[in-house]
Amino acid sequence: MLIGIFLTIQLIMKLKNIFLLHDRRINSLSVSAVTTIGEYLEWFDAYGEDNKLAEQRPQLKTRSANMIRRRLVEDLKQGAIIPPIVIGLSTDADLNNVKDDNVQTLIDQSLAEGSVIDGMQRSGALREALAQNQNIRNNPIRVDLWLANGTVPLIYRMLVLNTGQSPWDIKRQMEVIYKPLITEARHRIEGIVLNEKDDQKRRRDGGEYPANSIIELLIAYSSRKEIVKPNDSVADEFTKLDITDMTGKREFADNFYRCLSMMVSFDKAVSRYQHDNNDADGHLKFRNGMDLFTQMPAKTGFIAALAQRIVGMPGMQERTPEEQESIISRIEDSFSEFIRKINDMDNEELGAFLCFDVLNETVNSLPIKRIGDAQREFFRKGFSALLEYNFAVDSLQMVWRAY
Repeated sequence: MLIGIFLTIQLIMKLKNIFLLHDRRINSLSVSAVTTIGEYLEWFDAYGEDNKLAEQRPQLKTRSANMIRRRLVEDLKQGAIIPPIVIGLSTDADLNNVKDDNVQTLIDQSLAEGSVIDGMQRSGALREALAQNQNIRNNPIRVDLWLANGTVPLIYRMLVLNTGQSPWDIKRQMEVIYKPLITEARHRIEGIVLNEKDDQKRRRDGGEYPANSIIELLIAYSSRKEIVKPNDSVADEFTKLDITDMTGKREFADNFYRCLSMMVSFDKAVSRYQHDNNDADGHLKFRNGMDLFTQMPAKTGFIAALAQRIVGMPGMQERTPEEQESIISRIEDSFSEFIRKINDMDNEELGAFLCFDVLNETVNSLPIKRIGDAQREFFRKGFSALLEYNFAVDSLQMVWRAY
């Protein structure tokens, strides 16, 4: 199967006039090259268009935008050249050893998961122009492929490139490289199950989540905040600064995935608990153990609490990489003992430990106005208290009372 995919991709986009530049800031590789409109669109139709969410920036519908688009299509039909389309690729290869004579092979192996970082609108215009004039199929087009070890450097590069351009909110920018991020999370985190929209699957066990929730958790960790307001332009700009700064650091990806792995372990451990079905409390929000991390408030609260503990509070000087490593290692040690204790409990003991009666009572007392934000803050404060005690608690009652 892999051989078949390799040959197909190799035929789709054969590159010429290759020029390499090494981005030493984030250890990534910029590959400028020329392909043909036909070969690019074959790749785009097969992979590039699918490797994004439907929420990616829509085509503008204003009269002036339509006029400009029609002019671009007409120019392309007459042989015009457009700025390079930027494609992001994640690879495990040693980028220091990539040369002109082996870069094509490396790109071939990564293109199926590639995402268009900049150029979706131009890609649509290219498709329209080719449909109207097949004679431009072999016309040249420039592409700029960014190869990085993991998805996080691509996020950093995309945020920097988009600064000062069209006002996308942070979540939408993250969604541009949604597929590679999900692939990397599945690879890095043992036991995680990520269901995409088309899967139409409901959460059935601990460690199972909607795939796009990873985007929000990455924002929560990098901004060190449980509440992200993408519709607030001021808050969005500060969040962008936080994320750009964080994703540009080499330790960021490892620490984020280590925190996500702890959340998965916590979720799996408590999801063993089954409420007594003979009880008539079917209205309870938190009934079975799996209910705790089903919704976003607990997930973002847990990740934001860890980020604040490891990196520092938002707006404060970040801790050094050495300090962060020391803190997260200590957290993992105490967390491992915490999970071992939970896993040794039987169902009745686990129910007493979780104290869902207190959790339900407290959550029900939260203000109705902006209830989602209140729940996120509630869980972040609770999990921060759990971290303060190094997970050495007899029950989670103090966690639910910390708000």
